[in-house]
Amino acid sequence: MPLIRNKNNSPQLAVTGCSFGGYQALNFALKHPDVATHCVCMSGSYDIKQFLNGYYDNDCYFNNPPDFLPNMNDDWFLRQYRERVRWVLGTADWDICLDQNIRMAGIMHAKGIPHWLDIWGDHTEHDWPAWLRMAVKYF
Repeated sequence: MPLIRNKNNSPQLAVTGCSFGGYQALNFALKHPDVATHCVCMSGSYDIKQFLNGYYDNDCYFNNPPDFLPNMNDDWFLRQYRERVRWVLGTADWDICLDQNIRMAGIMHAKGIPHWLDIWGDHTEHDWPAWLRMAVKYF
């Protein structure tokens, strides 16, 4: 962050990513809502358990948003999520991660976190051409 702030001292910082990068952007913004002001996830794959071959401990739990976010009760974090960060979950009707985005939007809704779940209904799949179009729309 010091290098980023040295190059650009704007108080705003957007994090973004596609697929597993969407997970990384979301996880970073959830951990650092005092740093990130915008989080744009395109076709995010948020549940890391699928990559852990059955291994699971506290480090996994606290880095798996579908698990830790429903149990988040810290007022400071929830206030930042609700008031400071702008959240976008972009996905599509033929995206292999559609269900994960709908699930994450449901979790955010249950926690009172304003967000935009944008589901493209044009048979868009989980691939770079879709993410390029999304990037144009969201940025």
